[in-house]
Amino acid sequence: MWVIGSVVLLVQELPEMWSNTKKSAIAMKQQVAPLQANEVANIRKRTAAFDVRQHEFREAFRKIEPLMYSCTTAYELIDEVQKQFTAVAHYLSLSLSLSVPATF
Repeated sequence: MWVIGSVVLLVQELPEMWSNTKKSAIAMKQQVAPLQANEVANIRKRTAAFDVRQHEFREAFRKIEPLMYSCTTAYELIDEVQKQFTAVAHYLSLSLSLSVPATF
């Protein structure tokens, strides 16, 4: 008989417990919203900075000598461009690494 009594007790307490859980979730969502907004702003800034750097690299690449027929040191210049491209790729990998708070 004690099983029926505990079930009845749970049925009476569960709506209040569910209500408390929903309130707690809403409160947490309100606390996290400003943090999420800040992170979105940071990601947008980093993306914009990368877009600018990528555009500058692209424009500089289009003007280099190895792309011209009269270039006599094409391979040396291509090696330099490859080093620059590697630096931009490294910058991309750093800019894509998202900062995750230590509390998670």
